[in-house]
Amino acid sequence: MVSKIIHFIIMSCSQATLLVEKQFYNELSWLQKIRLKAHLKMCKCCNSYFSKAKKIDNILKRSIQDTPAKFFQNNEIEDFKDRLRKNIKL
Repeated sequence: MVSKIIHFIIMSCSQATLLVEKQFYNELSWLQKIRLKAHLKMCKCCNSYFSKAKKIDNILKRSIQDTPAKFFQNNEIEDFKDRLRKNIKL
């Protein structure tokens, strides 16, 4: 009973890592934000994953901004973003 309550309030590591990735591309609900913050405060591994994922996301955003648009067709970037959003949605 207690473990079910804990898993409801503080999510599993697999759920936490999924929300870490999701938050870079979609807005999390207030409940998801609270549960993720609580999990990250208690779990060193997920907190480490979060900091590394954030660094990678920032590097990718900078590299995309620095890449000349002439290498991509106009619709390729938007198609990629749409496919990524569909895969991330829960």
